[in-house]
Amino acid sequence: MTLSSITLPSGEITVFANEENNLPSLTNTTNKTVKLKLEAEGQWSYGGKDAFANQVDGDGNTTQTGRNPYMRFPDITPSALVAVKNGQAVASGKEQTVELRPSESVTFINNDQPGVYGDNSGSLTLKWSIAAISSDGSDPTNNSISNDKNTEITLPSGEITVFANEEQNLPQLTNESDKTITLKLQAEGLWDYGDTEIFAKKVDAHGNSENSGREPYVRFPNIAPAALVAVKNDQAVASGKEQLVELKPGEIVSFINNDQPNVYGDNSGTQTVKWSIWSAN
Repeated sequence: MTLSSITLPSGEITVFANEENNLPSLTNTTNKTVKLKLEAEGQWSYGGKDAFANQVDGDGNTTQTGRNPYMRFPDITPSALVAVKNGQAVASGKEQTVELRPSESVTFINNDQPGVYGDNSGSLTLKWSIAAISSDGSDPTNNSISNDKNTEITLPSGEITVFANEEQNLPQLTNESDKTITLKLQAEGLWDYGDTEIFAKKVDAHGNSENSGREPYVRFPNIAPAALVAVKNDQAVASGKEQLVELKPGEIVSFINNDQPNVYGDNSGTQTVKWSIWSAN
């Protein structure tokens, strides 16, 4: 039995108050649009003396708003954590959500006056996780970043093997994330649902379309014999070579050849099921 657990990526990066160049960044290397949840912890300043030296969190130094005209982003509180795409601020503060299209990057910086970052102190630990994933057909962007402070975001994928003669202890996928995930499934291979006559004909995961008379007796009578079936809670939720299956947090999907119960022993062949994330929310 193959058991595969699906988790969504997460991590953390450190943003230093005195960094003005070669900034820490996150890059979406997937072919999906990804929405990130960002939470910053820690304290930093935007100067070395007087009120500028006060240690504040990612929301910035709210007592120093008179300095706004001199800041890199005048409309944002001094010393706030700023998320930047293409030179433009897209979010700020200790709690943010940022959307990244395929190949797009976001950098992070303390909102200080350009050219005078050297006297800043402190750092923020920025924890990131996936808030949502969408397959909206967005074209890749051309603003990806590649340096030693860049973190690439990738999504999990994999493959499992389903044997034609398996009826118990079936291969399965479990959603161990806190999001509802839609999986894209693509099956490759040939198998049968018996060893004589029509039953022994090797077919793909769409199943055997020839009338054998056994159709009413297979496990799922409304699905073609020898089709690959995705099953949740003993109910068929999809079938065929290409499938989309939704899994809520903690849900499990298993896979089986659609044959008559208790007569799987004479089946042969396999299907390789390749899975990837289609969307999440």
